[in-house]
Amino acid sequence: HSFPSRRYCDLSSATGDSSASSATGYSSASSATGGGSASLTTGIKSASSATGGGSASLTTGWESKSSVETEKGGAVAIAIGKDSMAKGSLNSFLVLADWKVIENEQQIDGVYSTKVDGKKIKADTFYKVVAGVFMEVK
Repeated sequence: HSFPSRRYCDLSSATGDSSASSATGYSSASSATGGGSASLTTGIKSASSATGGGSASLTTGWESKSSVETEKGGAVAIAIGKDSMAKGSLNSFLVLADWKVIENEQQIDGVYSTKVDGKKIKADTFYKVVAGVFMEVK
């Protein structure tokens, strides 16, 4: 039998204003640095990070992590996969999906966003959404 190969540990990095980086595959990692930069991963247990004002980090794989860091705020960390988490620096934004079993299938039940204000949502701390509520990941 012939089986399709699986991609593991794809890595990508980009530096400079308006830079973009993406990686796909199991345990992939992507990083983008610079104002207005973007980072994207799509594999299970992957990690995406972006640094700089107006930057965005997006991960769609299950059990993945998305993070943003900026001194000025305005960056967005997005984690849509099941059991994924996101974190950001002060004045950045987190966007997370809430999953549940619907008709015997795992499905997105809702997508939620919040601002990292340093009080209710702490800076540089991973969060996930459970039943529509942002929960700190210990």
